[in-house]
Amino acid sequence: GKYAEGRGGAAGVRADDAAGGARSAAMACEMPAPPPAPLLAHYGGTARALCLGEAIVAGVQMGDVMVRPDARGVLSRSGPFALVTRHFIDERVGDGLPYAVGFGFPNARHARLGELLGLYRALGEVRELSWPAAPARGPAAWRWQLAPLAETGQAPDPKAWARRYALWAGMLRALPDWLIAQRNADWCRHRYLDHPHHRYRLDWLRCRYTRRVLGAVVLRVPPADAPAPDSWEWMDWIGEPRHLPLAIAVARAEAANAGVPWLRGWFSAPLIERHTQHPGDPAPGPVCTWCVTVRRSADVPAGRDAAPWWLT
Repeated sequence: GKYAEGRGGAAGVRADDAAGGARSAAMACEMPAPPPAPLLAHYGGTARALCLGEAIVAGVQMGDVMVRPDARGVLSRSGPFALVTRHFIDERVGDGLPYAVGFGFPNARHARLGELLGLYRALGEVRELSWPAAPARGPAAWRWQLAPLAETGQAPDPKAWARRYALWAGMLRALPDWLIAQRNADWCRHRYLDHPHHRYRLDWLRCRYTRRVLGAVVLRVPPADAPAPDSWEWMDWIGEPRHLPLAIAVARAEAANAGVPWLRGWFSAPLIERHTQHPGDPAPGPVCTWCVTVRRSADVPAGRDAAPWWLT
């Protein structure tokens, strides 16, 4: 399962009704117990190690937050969202608990409520960039290419996987003052290559002539038998940040060659401002905020999360 083998956890809140008394009566009469009360809210998180320089702490990415439509209006201190959020954080985040800090990308309404309840602290915006697919120019056209590493359902070559690890180590060295979620081999395999529904492709950004590799690109693409897509989705980059604009240019050319009109991706604002924006680039549109839990362990002192976050 998604949260098995230490990959995360979840909590839920059920409706408060007379089911308890009904169950007692059923047990006394040796009758089948009635079904449990309906689930009103669910809150789940995926374990993600967070790196800041040489320090690594256990984080949890809170992403599976759902509230039943007929309970969504109860956004209050005692409503289903507040109860399930507080329970999840109190049980899993803090000193002596599985995770040092939680982070996530709530919608505007949930982010405001989380702040009002003293559970979340908003740090910045996640924005969407959309590039029209277009042939590359200059060295991106004749010198560099995307060379397949693996795609969903495939196992990468062990030697290639070792090279990918070296790229990740180089990325960390190049971002000593950034907070970045770990992208090691186990996580990439689980997140992309073993995904049960979506198709991802992992490619090297590689020189056509010397076979020098600058990084690894992850794209979400439709299944081979799916209708022609409107866009490919940029998911991840593993490599030194200075090569990111080149990787985007080559990916745009690859999309154009495949007849795909657009390349789109979500990025944290600091990443956009420092590593992707150049004259003529599209204006980013805001998508959501990213938040951290106010509760955290002593391993993540207050203010440490103010470092720029690398999020895609």
